[in-house]
Amino acid sequence: MKSATPTSPVPWGRCACVGWALAGAALGCGGAETAPEPPACEAATRFAATGFFRLDQSCGRDWLVAPDGARFFSFGVNHVSYAGDYSPASDTNPYAETVTQKYGSEAAWAEATAARLTSCGWNTAGAWSSYDALGAHLPYTLMLGLAQADWQSGVVPDYVTAEWAAGVAALCDAAIPARRDDPRLVGYFIDNELHWGADWRIGQALFDDYLALGPTAAGKQTLVDLLATRHGGDIAAFNGAWGTAFASFEALAAATSLPYQDLSAAALADRSAFLTALAERFFSVTVGAIRARDPAHLVLGTRFVATLTPLEVAAVAGAWLDVVSVNAYEFSIDPTFVFDPARFGYVETRTASWLEAHHAATGRPLLVSEFGFRAADSGLPNSWPPVYPTLAHQRERADRFAAYAERVLAAPYFVGYHWFEYTDQPATGRFDGEDNNWGVVDVADDTYEELCARSRTVHGTLGLEPLP
Repeated sequence: MKSATPTSPVPWGRCACVGWALAGAALGCGGAETAPEPPACEAATRFAATGFFRLDQSCGRDWLVAPDGARFFSFGVNHVSYAGDYSPASDTNPYAETVTQKYGSEAAWAEATAARLTSCGWNTAGAWSSYDALGAHLPYTLMLGLAQADWQSGVVPDYVTAEWAAGVAALCDAAIPARRDDPRLVGYFIDNELHWGADWRIGQALFDDYLALGPTAAGKQTLVDLLATRHGGDIAAFNGAWGTAFASFEALAAATSLPYQDLSAAALADRSAFLTALAERFFSVTVGAIRARDPAHLVLGTRFVATLTPLEVAAVAGAWLDVVSVNAYEFSIDPTFVFDPARFGYVETRTASWLEAHHAATGRPLLVSEFGFRAADSGLPNSWPPVYPTLAHQRERADRFAAYAERVLAAPYFVGYHWFEYTDQPATGRFDGEDNNWGVVDVADDTYEELCARSRTVHGTLGLEPLP
């Protein structure tokens, strides 16, 4: 997006419609250069105070509302962590070593770090942050990890089992009671980048994963029961739809695979129905467990991979969540060439409206829960993963951030975006080999000043009240 920075002063804080000067008349708030009178919705720029973060609307857009009733847009940074990133290859943790020597304690680090983030225009400690230390100074979001999945391999447990549901309850019991009255908690992330369909880790959908389970597994029984119900208990009808020759549904339960190419409309509908049912199970259990322990705070979703989100899962998520979180990077290698949305049934992102289809599919406000840019002049390898662009220098990184931010701010259904991440990764790679210049600061705890200056300017355009 071309920058729409105004050429004359504009009273940013007086218009509740973000994008007034960023997108001009396209959003119905007047052009940037003429600086018209603020719209009639000015009186709604402050909302009723409830003591917790919540959602509301004014001037045709969604807002987070701070505990005191002020408008809030979550400018977050992920992994603001005193612990840093350990590098197995070098057996070092350069950031943790630096800040331990520099600050002497996590509390002193947190106070200085919160002040630095605020000075750069950031207002939220995102996922995987040092919540306890930073929560005294900043709003924060909490990662719960309720799926109990392996992020690196993509393997997920059987969501149908009672044991999995008990694990959800136990994790909620451990994490939520101490936070349920905290006004600085924005909300909970259920989990991150879960495997729902074919992705970079597993080349098949959950239907196939569950089909591969043993015949007595809870998830397998649920799958076979669903197929039997959908075909009226008639194995011949099932065989006709799938081009198979099973003697009974009991025989189907013993099978570990089914045809997956050139499927009939009925077979495709079966696969879709199972994914819908499994997503309903997942979100009903996880969101239900959270809200049973904390009905006041927001539930922020599972941080969908923007290009790998099945439509069925998005629709179910929207029925359960307050906010839908989406990890949405820019790529040097377009993943939709491999994972074509039409073929895999994913939410479309190859449009001028970008993530609008996620909003349409879910009907909920969106939070970009992860994005970032890296640059070569940091001296880091920036070698893994290779799908992201490596920019030439920090000025270009700041420019790309600003363009991305303006794109988000101009859309009325976003309530925040979270940069990944606070600290650069070790040059020798973290646990999964990532070795990138994602940081707001480097491993020596020095600020990337151009990015800081640009984020301070962009975030200041909203004219939001400082938090008390």
